[in-house]
Amino acid sequence: MVSGKKGIGRCVSVQKELYSIVSIVMATLSSDGHYEWAKEVKAFDETKAGVKGLVDAGVVKLPKLFVHRPETLNHPSPPCNDTVQLPTIDFTGLESGSGGARRREIVDEIRKASEEWGFFRIVNHGVPLRVMDAMLDGIRGFHEQPQEAKMHLYSSDSKRSVRFNSNVSLGDFDPACWRDLLTCVFRDDTLDPQAIPQVCRKEVQEYSKCMMELRETMAELLSEALGLGRDYLSRMECMKSQALACLYYPVCPEPELTFGTAKHSDTTFLTLLMQDSIGGLQIVHQNQWVDVPPVRGALIANIGDLMQVEEVVTMAIVSSNTHYEWAKEVEEFDETKAGVKGLVDSGVVKLPRLFIHPQRNDLNKSAVSLELPTIDFCGLESSVSGGRREIVEEIRKASEEWGFFRIVNHGVPLRVMDAMLDGIRRFHEQPAEAKMHLYSSDSKRKVRFNSNVSLRELDPACWRDLLTCVFQDDTLDPEAIPLVCRKEVQEYAKYMIELRETMAELLSEALGLSSDYLSRIECMKSESLACLYYPVCPEPELTFGTSAHSDTTFLTLLLQDSIGGLQINHQNQWADVPPVRGALIANIGDLMQ
Repeated sequence: MVSGKKGIGRCVSVQKELYSIVSIVMATLSSDGHYEWAKEVKAFDETKAGVKGLVDAGVVKLPKLFVHRPETLNHPSPPCNDTVQLPTIDFTGLESGSGGARRREIVDEIRKASEEWGFFRIVNHGVPLRVMDAMLDGIRGFHEQPQEAKMHLYSSDSKRSVRFNSNVSLGDFDPACWRDLLTCVFRDDTLDPQAIPQVCRKEVQEYSKCMMELRETMAELLSEALGLGRDYLSRMECMKSQALACLYYPVCPEPELTFGTAKHSDTTFLTLLMQDSIGGLQIVHQNQWVDVPPVRGALIANIGDLMQVEEVVTMAIVSSNTHYEWAKEVEEFDETKAGVKGLVDSGVVKLPRLFIHPQRNDLNKSAVSLELPTIDFCGLESSVSGGRREIVEEIRKASEEWGFFRIVNHGVPLRVMDAMLDGIRRFHEQPAEAKMHLYSSDSKRKVRFNSNVSLRELDPACWRDLLTCVFQDDTLDPEAIPLVCRKEVQEYAKYMIELRETMAELLSEALGLSSDYLSRIECMKSESLACLYYPVCPEPELTFGTSAHSDTTFLTLLLQDSIGGLQINHQNQWADVPPVRGALIANIGDLMQ
């Protein structure tokens, strides 16, 4: 049995020179993966009833949309540590007149907890217990009312100040979490009371008022912990606006298959979390999961990354210079329907903030020089049986040790590959007006043009454009393919479908199964061509062409142009994968695991 490493890759070659890069990815999709996924997301969203609606409908089996990968559920890493306790900071005496000694102690405790944990529990913080209890009851009341009373609020539009949904915007294949969410955004501390659902309006208003007062206190204490003036963060308006994320976790028929909230980090300035009495929150400390049991009347402060959370009410204090400019910039960029190439054509000389990746600095660390396994398919169909067995063994070994391998002499003619690269370059380099009608992030459209699909809130965008062509059951209406590259896409897809059949046989044999096994269970029945284009970048040191990720497909076959830039992760190190003309890169995807 192949125990393959998941292929984690990124493209870092966002060039400043006067040339562009094209890469074409043929992602082989499960026949019951992408298409049922898209269908199930659509069907779920159309109910506008959320997860509670599924429970009310009497569901007894977890819908596939909510099932998380076995390696995430069954092999938690890091392990859980039951002996470590989250620091608790008591704000009693914060404003006492004893020369400020107690305040200095509190500031020191915050500094230490922030440095060592990134989290701490706060007690005696000034928010009345009756207000906290009322807020929990009010949010429960909102989520447990009949679905007809909530449907008008159902939306994933981050520009709406008050919205109800379950999982915001899912990326392709992302498993959903078993929860519902009411979001109330107070921009510059204001929100029209009439926009708040009446069932919890009074409670939300009173709770948010108390949290705004606590936010000011936290801004002062954090400023002092940083060694700055007490009013520094307030003057910088780092915590000027707030978002109340009010989460509700209904009864789940198969809780062992899903999460309430999966592992994540909060991309906010500060999160203040109120738990109910049920618990379930875990955080990562020193590479171990730590349970955080609820304490009535306490709040959890989150400063920094690595938080896995299952909470009822979250107060996410969002920088007014982050969330709102982010949403505005995404909207303005999408409205152009011109993609990243449109920015370049407009003469942009400074990278828009939307595309800046803070973690880009890690590229200062040189990638290691490792040789990706190359598998030559020459002789695969020869009468000498040993040749095929050798190739199968090479695939098994490369899949186990790398999750990637290069394929040469695979049967796709060089002229077809070169023509495909040229055709995709022509599509992306034609005037914006010729592409605008295809611009969409709707995963249900078979042919679509965009840049970053659907971004989660605050996610930095990548500097690239993308043409996607989905062949469902190996078919796609030729008229739907842009004329400028129609012939090339059709011919390339034909050869890739043939190669997919070969790969299905070889992978089946590498798994110790009959050669027709994967074909019989239709694991690779449909294909998606993801045709990426990386325009000239004014500040390439600040962004990615494609950031670190894994492919949630069965198999990805990548055609590189001559520029290069691909890196893969091997043994926790990034390794360059220089292009080889006529070769393809095979990536064992998540679903193959």
